Amino acid sequence: MKIKLYSVALLFLFIGLFSNCIKEDAEPAKQPTEKRAFVFNINIGEHGVRQATEAGEDLFNENKIEKLWLFANKKNQANLFIGASCEPIEGNRYKVAITAEQEQQLNGDVLDIYLVANHDFSTGVKPETVEALKGYLLENKNLNKVQLQSFVMFGVTQKAVNTAHPESKDLGQISLKRILSKIRFNMPVLDLTGYELEGEPEAKLCNFRTQGYLDKAENAGSLINMEQYSLLNELYGNKKCKRYYSFYSEWSNTNENEAPYIMLAISLKRTGENQAANKYYYRVPVKASEACLKNNVLYDLFVTIETLGGPGPDSPVTVQSSRVSIKEWSTYPDVDSDISSPKYLLVEENNVIMSVVDNYRVGYKSSSLVTPRITKCYYQYVNEHGQVVQDNIPSDNQYYPVLSTSDTHISFTAKIQTNNVPKHFTIELKNSEGLKDNVHVIQYPGQYIVYTFGEKSSWRPDGTLAPGLNNKAMYHIVILIPPKDGEMILGFPKTETRSFYSKSGSYYNKEMDDDHITSDSEETKKTVSPSFELASQLGATIPMYLYIKWRGTDYLRYYGPDNYDIQRSYAMHVCASYTETRIVNGREQTLDDWRLPTEAEIRLIDELQHNGSVKAIMTGKWYWSASGAVKLKQGEGNSSSTSAHTRCVRDVKEYEF
Repeated sequence: MKIKLYSVALLFLFIGLFSNCIKEDAEPAKQPTEKRAFVFNINIGEHGVRQATEAGEDLFNENKIEKLWLFANKKNQANLFIGASCEPIEGNRYKVAITAEQEQQLNGDVLDIYLVANHDFSTGVKPETVEALKGYLLENKNLNKVQLQSFVMFGVTQKAVNTAHPESKDLGQISLKRILSKIRFNMPVLDLTGYELEGEPEAKLCNFRTQGYLDKAENAGSLINMEQYSLLNELYGNKKCKRYYSFYSEWSNTNENEAPYIMLAISLKRTGENQAANKYYYRVPVKASEACLKNNVLYDLFVTIETLGGPGPDSPVTVQSSRVSIKEWSTYPDVDSDISSPKYLLVEENNVIMSVVDNYRVGYKSSSLVTPRITKCYYQYVNEHGQVVQDNIPSDNQYYPVLSTSDTHISFTAKIQTNNVPKHFTIELKNSEGLKDNVHVIQYPGQYIVYTFGEKSSWRPDGTLAPGLNNKAMYHIVILIPPKDGEMILGFPKTETRSFYSKSGSYYNKEMDDDHITSDSEETKKTVSPSFELASQLGATIPMYLYIKWRGTDYLRYYGPDNYDIQRSYAMHVCASYTETRIVNGREQTLDDWRLPTEAEIRLIDELQHNGSVKAIMTGKWYWSASGAVKLKQGEGNSSSTSAHTRCVRDVKEYEF
């Protein structure tokens, strides 16, 4: 194996300190010469290791030397008598000044010499003993949050030094080792029959440490989990991966909960189906032969996905790496490796949300010229027949994006659409060396409709639709910017709690309380939720009354599961007791927080269904709001202002685009 060494010459300059006063006419000091200099070389990585090695990567600052500090003590002595920063002279040559008193001590004794790279000891407490130096605590709270500017390194050598003998001035070679471990998680291979990937996998590192010691193989601080998932959008060669780092960490073989692992999230859907993809979670342990993450070692993980994962991050499926490669993390690769002259294309964002904005830019880094092109551009929605529609946008359309690039960014401008559904487009970036990456963009207008699908409801527990109906889409309506007519109040409508009673003889028994009863006040009447879902046609009703009370009382009538009569129910009761179930991440999610819409919400839906891509959301003539019946512009059927249809809604207060 041919290894190229990173060499730095370091010179010790001995500065004589005189006890007598310095005269103004004293002869100027002569510049030190090479004959008075101590010289040594460094290389990054374990010197003479027998196992496989892999290069540090300059693109990620893994080999950068920003500063050097040198410490020394006489062999078998606890106290350090040299501790000073090294200054660059020219090229890779450095110097460190010592006093005349220190020079006098260099009379042939063996020195233990310690070199620390990329840490500044000029502030804080500088270690004064070997034990304090080796046990010096380092911390990086931003580890795995932002790219590191450099890596702290540590090296040790021994040398008998006598300033009277020039040959002792060559200290030989010191090998520096990075204090951190490196974990590289490679893009997983999907081998799952009947399912296809949607989007790109995301991952995060769990059970790593942001604290560690310069030269102590002991745990420091507590275990940390990354807060955010991120795309595997870095490259090694021409393959995607993600790099993570940790200080030294060890765990017991009997307690795998302390071992580091990758949490992997993948969105999958059945091949050929239009249903939304579900997200599945996997736990990929970082297998280490000695139950510890060692410093300056690379753990290279490869995994094949052959089964569905868990439905949530609290219940992931554990999958073992199909291959784990553990290597010393050296300076340079073999000279015939592509990494010695890397080809790369790194994009800062692969998934972009443009929310009521018409221009955006994404940074990138590339080893050669980048050319962008749009590979997909379409609107996506569910039509009145319950079918997912992907409506392609031609390149000459006014809403088609326009691209431009610089050496560091790609910019795109797209006029905001007026059809009340999201616009999707994908930009492929390709550089001159053939490397590709994609940016997926979703552009949202000021008000828009997205969707999920209902599976069953309390009205239709078998999941079938009533005759004449064909749409199980639960439309989600989002208002980012209200209309300019000034009538709408944007905010979550006020609700109150009402009770429902059954009757037994002359006694009334409270059967149910519901705190999602929409207020019928004048203010609430004009209020529109900024984010609300509409029950699918699994919750569409026949005409009915707004409310029914027990005669001679103010008690709302209760219809329970034992005496439920759909012909006698009423709108307020329908929404108070309604449930609808959908599938989220492979599990059923039953929604039970439904309410009656406000008058303004019904009128908004009527406007949207006549002025956008999504049609026929509510097709009846009259619908109940909390304050009374509302007539639709082009509604049909036999409903009236006293016997209207009911479609319940629910507020969505925690919504991720």
